Amino acid sequence: MKCVVTGAAGFLGTNLIEDLAEEGIKIIATDIPKADFSEIKKFCYKIIPLDLASDSLEELFQDEPDVFVHTAGVFDLSAPPHILKRVNVDAVERICRASLGKVKLFIHISSTGIYGKPEKIPADENTKPKPRNMYEKTKKEGEDIVKLYMQKGLNSIILRPTLMYGPRSKYGYAMLIGLYSIAKERKKEKLPSVKGGPMTHSVYVKDVTEAIKFFIKRENGKTKEKIFNIADPTPLPFEKMLDVIASAVGVKLNPVIPYFVARPLTLLISHLPIYPDLQKKVLNIWDEIVKEKNLSSPLRPKLDREWNDYFAGDFMYSIEKIKSEGFSPSFTFEKGIELTVKWYRDMKWIP
Repeated sequence: MKCVVTGAAGFLGTNLIEDLAEEGIKIIATDIPKADFSEIKKFCYKIIPLDLASDSLEELFQDEPDVFVHTAGVFDLSAPPHILKRVNVDAVERICRASLGKVKLFIHISSTGIYGKPEKIPADENTKPKPRNMYEKTKKEGEDIVKLYMQKGLNSIILRPTLMYGPRSKYGYAMLIGLYSIAKERKKEKLPSVKGGPMTHSVYVKDVTEAIKFFIKRENGKTKEKIFNIADPTPLPFEKMLDVIASAVGVKLNPVIPYFVARPLTLLISHLPIYPDLQKKVLNIWDEIVKEKNLSSPLRPKLDREWNDYFAGDFMYSIEKIKSEGFSPSFTFEKGIELTVKWYRDMKWIP
């Protein structure tokens, strides 16, 4: 079996390629020309650097792949709108058009972000999408394009993972891991923290790659349902989520700041004129630690103000549909974060 994987040098792409190669699948990997393919080179049948939004896609289909997995996308809440649209929308239309009639199965990686702040808890696959920011809006637009091509005959499965974390992640919880690492290195090993707060729901990257493999192994992804949420088995309260991450890094939290105080305070600070300077100061301290500890870290710890929207209420997602197909995510948040922090340390991403 041959499989095209886009976003091959990215967070999900690298994890997926390693897992698919173990199954004996021949990987045709693609990512932008400036991407670093060194980590996946040994796993790939062929590597084709190209820009999905502008370059010819013909070479991706020369070896008659059976499956096309589209993991490429921009996940950065502060990214310019035109970049988000170019990658999350325009590129999707081009690859769907190119894949029509040429692959047996097309798997599109969407996001639970399309629900926005869910009006139904837990949000299932029938919950009405209400995207709020440009990232969420472009992910929904991309998904809508896939649905359109499904009507034209493209055999597709759409997977909606919630916030992914794990080895090689440079965003999301990786930012918190970096910030707590700064605190630990600067001897701030006990910090005041938030008490209470809304429910959070995440997913370890290996559960996502296992779900992709699950559907690939089926005959042409054979299933009546075509859209599935993927999330950890159990959502966690915000206070507990922070504690799990901090504890894995080696920082003890003292939950003394009520959530109803912490949220407006965080919003206020993030909109003060000095906030960009605070961000720069954090990055400067991080750069000092990287030099002191001789790290090889691509992490840039920060907290985009756009993340405040994700702390504004409960974010929980139903995984009953994918479980009914025979797949169940297996990593708890505690275990996933433990493995993630260990990987970061082994790779010298954090001290």
